[in-house]
Amino acid sequence: MTVEELKNAGYNIDENYQPFITEKELRESKESCEQFYLRSAFVTRGALSTNSSGNILLVGHAATLETCSHELVGKKPKLANEMTKILQKVPYCSLIQLSSVGNKWEIVEPPCTPITHSTNQRFDWKVLLN
Repeated sequence: MTVEELKNAGYNIDENYQPFITEKELRESKESCEQFYLRSAFVTRGALSTNSSGNILLVGHAATLETCSHELVGKKPKLANEMTKILQKVPYCSLIQLSSVGNKWEIVEPPCTPITHSTNQRFDWKVLLN
């Protein structure tokens, strides 16, 4: 939907919002697994730099739990086959929480269990600690 269509449907839209990476950049990119990690880290760091206090909610899909948190907790990008093994353990509707003390980030137990349904395995957030 366009911004105008979203507004007409009653959504509160910030018309001045600028994404960290444009749709055009995403469409033109043929990135490797390492580049995916780097792009995700760039977006995560960007979100953190624009919000100096409070909580930030990042919404993504499967791989982004791994790629958006990995660099923050001081880890290097995984190889594609390693990432695939992790992602097989990350079902839809998964949830992680990161907490910072100073400039140090860590993955901690989420405040609630993830949403699940009958064909969705239960997510264990600890798989992302490795």
